[in-house]
Amino acid sequence: MKPIFHAPEIIILVFQSSSAVGDGLSLASTCKFLASVWRMHTAAILYRLLEAKTPAFNQALLAVRATNLVCDACRANKSPPRPFPLHELGVQVRKPDIGELKQVQDLQHLARCVEHMHFRGNHHDQMHRLDDYDLPEEEGIRLVYRFHCAMYRVLFAGAVLAQAYLEPLFLAPCQAPPRLLHRLTTLRVDEEQDLDGLTQQDIEYLERFPVYNLEAGQERWEPAFGALATWLLDDMESTFTKVEPPRSSIRFQGMRAEELGRLQEVTFFLAAYHLITDKLFNKDRCNPDADDLDMVPPPFPGRVRKVPVVMFGIFRPEEVSMPESVEDSSSCYLVNEPLMPKEQETLTPVNQDRQALDCPSPWAADVWWALDILHRQSGRPNLRNGRPSPTPPLRFIEFILAQFFNQRFQDGLFDEESPHDHMQDYQLGFLSDPGLFRDGSITFTTWLFARDQAQSLGYRRLW
Repeated sequence: MKPIFHAPEIIILVFQSSSAVGDGLSLASTCKFLASVWRMHTAAILYRLLEAKTPAFNQALLAVRATNLVCDACRANKSPPRPFPLHELGVQVRKPDIGELKQVQDLQHLARCVEHMHFRGNHHDQMHRLDDYDLPEEEGIRLVYRFHCAMYRVLFAGAVLAQAYLEPLFLAPCQAPPRLLHRLTTLRVDEEQDLDGLTQQDIEYLERFPVYNLEAGQERWEPAFGALATWLLDDMESTFTKVEPPRSSIRFQGMRAEELGRLQEVTFFLAAYHLITDKLFNKDRCNPDADDLDMVPPPFPGRVRKVPVVMFGIFRPEEVSMPESVEDSSSCYLVNEPLMPKEQETLTPVNQDRQALDCPSPWAADVWWALDILHRQSGRPNLRNGRPSPTPPLRFIEFILAQFFNQRFQDGLFDEESPHDHMQDYQLGFLSDPGLFRDGSITFTTWLFARDQAQSLGYRRLW
């Protein structure tokens, strides 16, 4: 019988108990036997190591797998899967392989860069530093976990919703006005920042699809948003903390501690969407004021790390470049560039009925600009009680608020001509507050919302 310390299972457990990946590698380098065990079981060892050391590891892995599905579809020049396999991506279905674990590390690096830029950076929107708060150690750990978890959920949602936003573009060669895809790939801002490029027929075609109809309402949005919204609320069940409503506040009347805790998770999602997009510079998007605003980032010092993402609000694969050292992100912007499909020698099945074989790929279309044009020039008021409505990507959050919480965004919150409502309250009072992810922060941010007149479904766990 061989000694127990030669059993690979015991060696694997020793590797998995290392305090860091580097410690495990150092141990593996001490002899050939340990090195062979490490090589044969690298994925299993790293999985346990990273799971223990990565805040919100499961959410990061879900974002990686959802992103890979969309990137695979992009490389094949096909539409993302429909329906999206929401319940087939978790670690309970299959353990991660080496490639996925590498992506989890890269995604964590992205979250750490955004975290550093927000809490300790030198950006113009930085009003306070996290170091100004004397947080208990346990609350500091929870704050970082919430920040990272919200980031990964935003990236997961971007990948899942890509299909809904790309569907009219894949159908465009057969059903849309001629050359719509050509126009959607050349949208730009002119020197006076006037949006141009879509015809009224283009707008009418896009608005046939619920995600492009910004005033469609809950019933029409349900097929596009419903499954993801329910999944997201289910996932929040594993992370939310109860928040006892202050007795003196009328805003919390009728709300239980569980409901307020779930609503707090939604505010984390909302904040994470803004924080990550505000820290990115898109090289593919023309911005004539970029030089004046000193937005064009200089080359990063040292090596550069990259990670593929499907950004919520952009809904197509991109590659984000980051400095290798998190601290080097303090006073710069991260850079994201679109990932384009490879040229196809033969048409894929979805393309066979095209009226024109020279149509650009739907993946090259700029969904973000198209949504912005619809928001500004659709000919509809796009108002909420007479005040400007939220930006198009926030329709998904509007859906969640109404569907599960009987809430809506406060009137005037997105009125950029109202310095008090939008700048003072939303930009400075909400997004720039480093205490946003602290325990019970929802008690200081419920002014974001107002009670909706329509009856909500409430949240019911479905599994």
